Amino acid sequence: MREAHLSTLPLKTVTNSSVEDCARHCVQEVTFECKSYDYDNFGQTCRLHNYTHLDYETVLMPGPHVDHYRPAYEKLFHRLPNHVVTLQHNLKIPGVSVEECARRCILETRFNCRGFDYERKLKNCWLTEATPESVKGVQVFANADYYERIPEGPLSKFVNYGFGSLRPLEGVQLYKKIMLGLTLGACAQLCLAEHTFKCATFDYLFADQSCHMSKYIAANVHGIAPVDDSNFRVMHYELKEEYLEYFYPTPYSVVFGNNEKTYDRVTPNRCARNCLEETSIICRSFDYQIREGTCMLSSKTGSDVGGLYNQGFSQVHHFELKPFLDCGGVYNKERGNLASPNWPRNYPHNLHCEWVVTVPIFKVVRLWFTHFDLGYPVGDPCSSRNDRLLLQERVPGNGLETFCAGAHTKEIITKTNNVSLVFITDANHDAPGFRIFYNAEWPCNAILTKNNGEFATPNWPNNYPANTDCRWIIKGPIHAYITLRFTKIELENHGLGLCNNRLDSIHVYDGETTDSERIATLCGSRVPATYASTSNVLLIVFKSDERVELSGFHATYRFIFPTIRTTASPFQKEKITENPPVSSNNVPYTTTFVPSGLPDTLLTSQQNMSRSKSISTTSAATTPPVSSEKSLTAAYGEPTKFPLYAESEKFVSQVIQTTRHVMDINESIKTYKETETPGPVDEETPVGEHNIIRIERTYRSTLWGLAGSLFILLIAAVIVLVAVCRYYRKRLPKRRNNPNFPFTEENVSLYEKEKDAVIVFYDMINGQNEDTEFQPVCNSAVPDTAFSNPMYEERNSRQQLLAADSSTRC
Repeated sequence: MREAHLSTLPLKTVTNSSVEDCARHCVQEVTFECKSYDYDNFGQTCRLHNYTHLDYETVLMPGPHVDHYRPAYEKLFHRLPNHVVTLQHNLKIPGVSVEECARRCILETRFNCRGFDYERKLKNCWLTEATPESVKGVQVFANADYYERIPEGPLSKFVNYGFGSLRPLEGVQLYKKIMLGLTLGACAQLCLAEHTFKCATFDYLFADQSCHMSKYIAANVHGIAPVDDSNFRVMHYELKEEYLEYFYPTPYSVVFGNNEKTYDRVTPNRCARNCLEETSIICRSFDYQIREGTCMLSSKTGSDVGGLYNQGFSQVHHFELKPFLDCGGVYNKERGNLASPNWPRNYPHNLHCEWVVTVPIFKVVRLWFTHFDLGYPVGDPCSSRNDRLLLQERVPGNGLETFCAGAHTKEIITKTNNVSLVFITDANHDAPGFRIFYNAEWPCNAILTKNNGEFATPNWPNNYPANTDCRWIIKGPIHAYITLRFTKIELENHGLGLCNNRLDSIHVYDGETTDSERIATLCGSRVPATYASTSNVLLIVFKSDERVELSGFHATYRFIFPTIRTTASPFQKEKITENPPVSSNNVPYTTTFVPSGLPDTLLTSQQNMSRSKSISTTSAATTPPVSSEKSLTAAYGEPTKFPLYAESEKFVSQVIQTTRHVMDINESIKTYKETETPGPVDEETPVGEHNIIRIERTYRSTLWGLAGSLFILLIAAVIVLVAVCRYYRKRLPKRRNNPNFPFTEENVSLYEKEKDAVIVFYDMINGQNEDTEFQPVCNSAVPDTAFSNPMYEERNSRQQLLAADSSTRC
């Protein structure tokens, strides 16, 4: 309690101590029972007492610069109103408060006190070593509350709602998995480890030690169904999700008549998040109604209104925000939150806290304030006369940059991936403090100077915001080149593969400004491409409109340094520099030596280009003096009696050296294309243009060519289809009149008697009888039939005889 102290004299005084030291002295005191202490912020003095403000004839009195503290043993227990754990207790303590009962349970040494039952009207404290699992579940008991010591291990991740189970729904299978013969702790552990579905709750049946796991919470099924059977005791547990971890749960209780804001049809975890992020009030607690999913935020707690109101079993539960106790820390996750010590209450005096937030490289930190109140500043917010919050980051090239947050500070975006927050208070003022949330984001406007980097649109891989205008400048060391590769692009489609500036698009410039040559304009969902610069700077511009937002793009880049041979003399052994050396300021560079005495007019245009592209060093520590190079050359040179031969030999060696140098450049370009760029390598690239590696392909002509080809193929297919249809329309009627046998003679019946009877029958119809003689037509062709089937041998012999007789008659 701020600016207050006990009316009694202290039993012990500790000077020159902090608030934390004072609390430690009170807990570790053995000469008397320390129940509370007063702390003088101005004199940094701690006064220990064996009384509290609840004791008889002891009251709190106002006092400047002095705060009163008392232990909160009650917060070490989980409260279940209208429940008892057992009717057989270890110890009864009459006429004490809940805080004193909790304290006696914590300090009990004769047995292991695991909880207590407390009668509110009679103020009786019943200490016990029993647990819900050891007595087969809790029991319903009016006007009594069960305080269970907050468990450790897996059960600490769940909220105990007491007796009852999920309310059954017709046609819905509530439980995804049921396991028998488990302990309560094992059931909680299996629910946390479940991977086939998201285990959000479980009901534990003590009779058969069965664990009923479900993906539904009580709010999904309109509450918890009570179980009245004493032989069928079951308890309901729900997982504390991310934001519920910041609250103390108290089932079946409310802060009566003190709710300032309401949300409908939300989950308990969402309600907790709304409380943490609420800006209109300092949300200290919320009540949650399970049946309708109603969330009611409040700036009050039970201690502010004289206690919580018990709702019986009306399915309304109270959650109170835990105080933020950390004075500093290290945060390495991509998102999180922090607050001033003792938030949501006033922070202590004489603090010096530092939090360090680090996110992945190539990202920045976005911080936004839900609350910021450090009292009334005097003059500059950075003045030492004020309580102040400093944000510090070390920016390359600028050193340490410091920013002082003020009352109007709502959001801060850093320039690097690391930021420190320093909170300093004095002995004169205090206030609620601040609440900060942060997350890692891709920078929208940045200068990228580190090798092998990456960048993306804001919120990647989620949708980028509307009306975005981002610029990235990639700047490498001098004489280095930059390769840019888009790993993913998903932008608004412009139609027909043509990109324009009115819709979402990416522009790549070969330089530092938009006046430089534009290498590419990208839109839609184009296949990832790779581009390269002709210098050490690239500019990428991304713009979006107000209509369609997609995931955007992600890109990587790297610096390329040419591979150059370096030699000290024409006759010295060659040395190939695969990786350029690194200077003292970590900037890679390469060196090349031009032999002395060789006229510049003898260098070809390609050699002049290579010479201009190379990086010459001027430091004496890295470049040998000219005199030493000449002496080294003279030591291994030819005799002076052959001057013409020596000069020609030197010239030839220089030509060979330059040729090898150009070949190495071509080889490095070819190697880079083979490793970085899919597809064939252009072997006809001029040597003087090795630094221009453009892998962008023009898709417009390709698309028109494909469209024309498809149109021609479609017309050809239609013509073929019409011709086939006309052919079959002419041929099919004739084929239907033909027999289905490959040979017409096969249609003859194998039974000659039946065939003769049929012939006689048709002859009688036509006015002929069986005496009619049929004569074969002269000069008719003899059927050319030859069968190997024995069934046809008799018929073939008859036909041959008839054919011979016919030929004789003719």
